[in-house]
Amino acid sequence: MFGTEEADLEPPALSAPPAWCHGVAPAPVQFHAWIEVDGSPIAEPPSTSSFTPLLTI
Repeated sequence: MFGTEEADLEPPALSAPPAWCHGVAPAPVQFHAWIEVDGSPIAEPPSTSSFTPLLTI
């Protein structure tokens, strides 16, 4: 398909399943949710690191 090999279409192997995280940041109080894979937020700005996870599913 369009010169792309079938192997190129397979997603990379993950060592852990994706996790849905909910967190909070102080001053002013902010809440945010994000997706993590292997402990790293996916497609999130660097400011996501200021949030403390409260719940991870």
